[in-house]
Amino acid sequence: MDNKVIKISMLILIVIFILIFAATLYCWYIAKPNNILKTAVFKNDIKGSNYILCKPTAVTGFTWFLIENEDRSVKKQYCNIIGIQPKDDLNLNTEFLMANNTYIFYVIDIKEYYSEQMGVYITDYVVSGWDILMTVRHGRTDSFFESKKYVTIKDTQSE
Repeated sequence: MDNKVIKISMLILIVIFILIFAATLYCWYIAKPNNILKTAVFKNDIKGSNYILCKPTAVTGFTWFLIENEDRSVKKQYCNIIGIQPKDDLNLNTEFLMANNTYIFYVIDIKEYYSEQMGVYITDYVVSGWDILMTVRHGRTDSFFESKKYVTIKDTQSE
């Protein structure tokens, strides 16, 4: 009886070792970001003083939702971005854009005007560039092991 228990225990240990080894290989070779397009930035490491934090939105007349501005005050409102945008800059896919990531835009100018058609004031931010705030959400079901620190080639639209 003891011999049978030892054999089963050894078999379980071997199976666990093989599973751990396979997971390690997967993380190292498959999930390792070898095609990094952009590295995420921590909030404390944001360069420059004139920036805004935004999330993409799908609302009539607006493309972004402002979360916070450079003085770290919470100023939630819909806005538009004029200049370099993540989707166009890296050809990002829809899953990535709708994955609840927060983007940092470096503001050059702010334009505000009243829209007669919509009956609201619209704010357009003219930007010189963008970064993505840590942690990166990839929006795919197969991205569980993928690094939360990078935007990779897998996040772009395949052509």
